[in-house]
Amino acid sequence: MANDAPAASDQPAVSTPYLVRQPDGSTTTLMLHTSRQPTIGEVANYAESQGQAFAGFPEGPAAPSPPPAEAPSPILTNAPPEPPPTFTSRAVNVLTAPRRSLLSQSPAITGGAIGGMYGAEAGAPLGPVGIVVGGLTGAAIGAGGAEAAQYGAEQAIGSEPAEPGTFGQRVTGAAVRGAAGELLPSGLRVGASRLEGAVMPTAKAVAELEPIFAGTVATAAPKGAGAAEQLSSKYLLPQWWQSVSGRPPAEIVQAWTELGPEAQAAIAGEHLPAMQTVMGTIAQGAKGWTGEVGPWGRYGLGGAGMSYVLGHPQTILPSLAPGAWDVAQQVPPIALSAALRTPRAVPLLAGLPRVAEVAGPMIMAPVRTASQVYVAEEGPRGPTLVP
Repeated sequence: MANDAPAASDQPAVSTPYLVRQPDGSTTTLMLHTSRQPTIGEVANYAESQGQAFAGFPEGPAAPSPPPAEAPSPILTNAPPEPPPTFTSRAVNVLTAPRRSLLSQSPAITGGAIGGMYGAEAGAPLGPVGIVVGGLTGAAIGAGGAEAAQYGAEQAIGSEPAEPGTFGQRVTGAAVRGAAGELLPSGLRVGASRLEGAVMPTAKAVAELEPIFAGTVATAAPKGAGAAEQLSSKYLLPQWWQSVSGRPPAEIVQAWTELGPEAQAAIAGEHLPAMQTVMGTIAQGAKGWTGEVGPWGRYGLGGAGMSYVLGHPQTILPSLAPGAWDVAQQVPPIALSAALRTPRAVPLLAGLPRVAEVAGPMIMAPVRTASQVYVAEEGPRGPTLVP
């Protein structure tokens, strides 16, 4: 007895024998014709759909091959114990972990920024070295002190430590990060101090003499004024400036020099120190653009050329930095000399001291904070090299 399933006309039929159990317990072999070799499940499903009790397959090559047996699961064994960490691995761990949230580091960040600001200002009278040393020292003390206070608070209230390590380790790490975060702000402060030294004396002198240089003050005493009034510096200085302000810088300096000390004092009166400062700036501007650079600039140009020849382009810009500084030294006097002889530019120049006083802290505060935040995230942690 056989059951025939229609096969595709364009493919050869495949005959698969299978067993069906009869009600009396015996088995009967039936045949399933398909267009391809069926699986065991397909044969069983077909027999069930025909109301037959599927009983397997007769022995023989025509029966479907059973699915391959699953590979036995590997026997898990305990991994060998890891070797103890070496000194090098501990040192690497110091520089990379553990990281802390910014919130947990906010006391040290704030302390480093404030300490760096006061330290740089305290060292400013000593020049660039004083600014850098004062800034780094102040930032280290501020950050380390804030971390010490945080460590003490954690011990007092029994909270989880923000970072593993002893008191000394955490304070040292915070101090190092605070000093590192002050490197960029102190460098900017040095540059600002050099610019301030070149510009601010003249700007303050112009602020004192603004009505004269802007041409808004009277150049002659009113009618009926006495001789003493007419010959006072209140009118003599504006008269003199009006008579020479349109000349080239070198001629203005020459006219001032020809007056001599006594006449200068008589004309300028109480404004003599401010006028001397202004005339010094005009004298520097009278030299014009020399087109030359100092020895450091020449060395820098040579270094940039060697960097290009030797195939190290990444060192070209650093090599040009000294030359750029030499060139920048010539810019302030030329610009200030031109501004002094331009009435419309005088109010802007006179306002520079006030702008620097207000804008300086507004600029440096976010710079310091951003630098401290960056180093707090990327900087070294407290030394934990002891096992």
